[in-house]
Amino acid sequence: MDGVGPDRRSRRNHWWLREEPNTFGTDEFIQWCRTLGAAPYLSVNVSSGGVTEALRWLEYCNAPASSGYGTRRAANGNPEPHGVEWWGIGSENWGCGGLFTPDEYAHQFRRHTVYFKRLGLTTNLQLVAAGHNAPGFNLAVLQDVAPGLIYLDHVSLHRYFRRGRSTEFSDAEHLDLMLDLAPFEDLITESLQAIDAVEPIRRRQRSFGPLRPKPIGLVIDEWGVWHSDAQLSDGFSQTGALREALFAAGALNLFHKYVPRIAMTNIAQVVNCLHSLLNTDAGSLVLTPTFHVYEMYQPHYGSMSVTSSIESAPTLHQRERSGPSVTVSASKSASAALVTLVNMSPDQANSVDLSLRGAAAGSVTARILTAGSARAANSPAEPNAVAPAPASVTIDNGSLKFDLPAHSVLALRATLA
Repeated sequence: MDGVGPDRRSRRNHWWLREEPNTFGTDEFIQWCRTLGAAPYLSVNVSSGGVTEALRWLEYCNAPASSGYGTRRAANGNPEPHGVEWWGIGSENWGCGGLFTPDEYAHQFRRHTVYFKRLGLTTNLQLVAAGHNAPGFNLAVLQDVAPGLIYLDHVSLHRYFRRGRSTEFSDAEHLDLMLDLAPFEDLITESLQAIDAVEPIRRRQRSFGPLRPKPIGLVIDEWGVWHSDAQLSDGFSQTGALREALFAAGALNLFHKYVPRIAMTNIAQVVNCLHSLLNTDAGSLVLTPTFHVYEMYQPHYGSMSVTSSIESAPTLHQRERSGPSVTVSASKSASAALVTLVNMSPDQANSVDLSLRGAAAGSVTARILTAGSARAANSPAEPNAVAPAPASVTIDNGSLKFDLPAHSVLALRATLA
């Protein structure tokens, strides 16, 4: 209510330690999402808010103009419902969202979701429980939700990675960050195992009304690199070097392995904060290398994920840890295949021989994202220091052959003959 209508109320933000003027509120956020072509995802205040406040927000967004808080939305110039389908029931309630234990949070989740689902106001309401990356936490929450499992659509997961500074990092810190993808996958599989453990219970439950729930999904709605030079005083701003883009590409390849178990992922954040896609300053806008990774991977969206594997690749080593230096993912549309690869090695190039099983490539185009160093970054003075460029690929007896330089990301599109 502080952030809608002509009279906005300023409020102290106790986490950011500054005033929040609420000039960018619910209606502005929805319009921003519509401009981008994105689906809005809102998180209700479980810790210091409550069920009544949350339901008022749901009404404001989704009720018709003649009903409840929908009348207020209409009075504020938005007669048509916003139709927000994705709702987080709290965020990080294990920590800054209230220091809840699993059973305390599960109790609040049940209280909120039974009313959310009954009130409805949209045909595809998706409710996300706030999970955690601590061992056993998600399983404990799901077990304690118990009779409310029928109203639970997804479990969320947050994970940040901290290995040195944005552009001033050692080779050891570079390797440590790339090798963090393995424990990230362990965290994903542990969360999926927790979901699998309660699915049989959920399938036996009955709900109030004609709910036909799908299997519980995993939502990784905060993830990314959080460097040591990102400070609260400047809004946790980071430069955004090529190293971040390599990690992002590796993470996206990892997520693709778990289609359709992972329902959504959200890099944190989009603009001027941590692992951002865009940085702005006094009227200038810079596309970070991670932006280019997302743009290069975008054609995967709406395509069919296909199995991909690497028969042999060099290995990254750092202390007692090791892992592949190259990862890959692939998808197929009606007429083409998209293959994305990342070489996370700071100094070793690779020659790639790629086969499309069960298909033949008629023609191939490719782009590559790389620079002289993984420390390279874009700036207002050099906005294209790290930007995609055409890459050379040859077709030889049905195989696709190309070079994959050190610290590079390559996206290849092959039309299918």
